[in-house]
Amino acid sequence: MSNLKFIRWCKWNSDDDTDSRASPEIFYKMEKLTVQEIVRNRYKFSGDTHQNKNVLGVPEFEDEKGGRYLFQCSMRYWGKVMADSWNEIEQAFKYDYMDFYVDGWPDEMKDMKTPE
Repeated sequence: MSNLKFIRWCKWNSDDDTDSRASPEIFYKMEKLTVQEIVRNRYKFSGDTHQNKNVLGVPEFEDEKGGRYLFQCSMRYWGKVMADSWNEIEQAFKYDYMDFYVDGWPDEMKDMKTPE
């Protein structure tokens, strides 16, 4: 398996030189590392924000050969990533993807936190 490391958060339309065709193996490794990053920093934002807002909502990774990848996914899949992260933070099975896939519930997203 390719060694990946988290580099930074960037915007969805980042024009950096990245390889957008990650293998399934790399994609799932990025998912695992993204969950760790979210848990460590207690980020909380929706798939809508991940894709469409002018914020740093997309994790970028680099492999041992200098290949760079953006972890971009559907809003629903981002909801799953965020739910997995917050279930780990709260040590309970409290959330599912529906809680995070869009910015539709202002009360639940009032404590939204994105990378700066």
